[in-house]
Amino acid sequence: MRKKDRSDIVVSARDLLRVPDTSTSFDPDGRDAVTKARVAISWLERARFVLRDENRTHLFQGVPAASDADTDKIVASLDLSDAEAARWATTLEVLRHSDVRAGIDIDELAGLPSFASLFESLRERYQHPRIVNEAANREIVRMLYHMGEAGVLKRGVHFSAWFRHKTTDHSQARLGRVHKAQTALCAILERDYPDLRQNGEVELTLVGLQTHLRKRNVNLLNESLFKLLRGWDRAGFGESASLKSNSYGSLHLGLRSSWDDMRRQLELRTEVGRVILDELGKLADSRQLKGEQLILFSLDDIRRALESNIALSSVLGDKFTAIEKTLLFLDEHQTIRLEHGLSLFRQAMTLRLLSSARNRRYSRKDYKPLSDHYDARVFQVHAIGRYVEEAKAGEPGRAQQLVQKLLQDAPRPVPTQVSAGLPSRQAANVPGSFREHRRCPE
Repeated sequence: MRKKDRSDIVVSARDLLRVPDTSTSFDPDGRDAVTKARVAISWLERARFVLRDENRTHLFQGVPAASDADTDKIVASLDLSDAEAARWATTLEVLRHSDVRAGIDIDELAGLPSFASLFESLRERYQHPRIVNEAANREIVRMLYHMGEAGVLKRGVHFSAWFRHKTTDHSQARLGRVHKAQTALCAILERDYPDLRQNGEVELTLVGLQTHLRKRNVNLLNESLFKLLRGWDRAGFGESASLKSNSYGSLHLGLRSSWDDMRRQLELRTEVGRVILDELGKLADSRQLKGEQLILFSLDDIRRALESNIALSSVLGDKFTAIEKTLLFLDEHQTIRLEHGLSLFRQAMTLRLLSSARNRRYSRKDYKPLSDHYDARVFQVHAIGRYVEEAKAGEPGRAQQLVQKLLQDAPRPVPTQVSAGLPSRQAANVPGSFREHRRCPE
């Protein structure tokens, strides 16, 4: 990331573990390896080396279309190598045994033994790890589409979503609040920066925007406001805005179109959202569902609903992109809660190296909070374990005396969670200097 060829990268935790010559203190193929890699990235972010945005990129959706016997006949009739046939068989096996609502992380699929030969051949062709991972993802997507063309997979985009229908705080009301907030935000920014498109970017603070919004009776938390602005960056209905976050609470916003075009795009997205929610409401009524319910629907259901709205359909352009982007928008603002269906996706993240970190190295000072955190966890387990052992022994006061001595002899301040884990009588006897310990990172 220190190289200047890219300002940021999109990468998954598994991609990082696959980088050749990567040295880790844990097994990179272990079941918890991805979790540990994500923890490492989280601590780099905490130490202000990188900024991270989570992405969940949909790649393919489909279900096995034939029985095992018919699938074997189809595969045998194709000119597949042994390695390709093994990858097809592995993919089908994973799809058949997956939770229909959870989806399948493509990194988990790529990490299976039958895909090892694919990465080996790509490493021979390309040297840069990023290019290898990108090429591998393309090859896996190509394989999925070839499986669909061969009739092994039945393609079709199906979704399920938690939808609030005929109840308090229903989904349509939630969309109304989001629409009110984005309309007010757009008006504030146009008033303050009417020539933003010509003047490049402007620096904003979340606190300042929240102050202006409250004057319009709109209250948004930091996360909700940031999601609203980030949604402008990928509205999906044409050229919109660019958003960069250089530090917490500080943003740089640029506009790629006029304010009139921006308002039109946001209104279009809201109208598409209303059509989607109306269609989900009809599906709920047809099944006599009320309250928060899981509704199953297809992309074709939404497409037909849009096409029945002639005025809206005539100005949308690419309807499928509009539907996809709007579904993500509704999900992000919890108007609905999408389940991803039986799909394969890539759980990646956008990492941006902060300019202040370009000449910094990750030092012992940066690692110390994490080291203290692990030491505190080990000490906590040890202290509670000894307390339980002594309490079982039954000697009056022995457990209390032992733990108090452990706290006094601790090499560094013990986090408040330690005393919080003890009985109240024991915690009350911890010396004052130890009751004021700083908290270890959550």
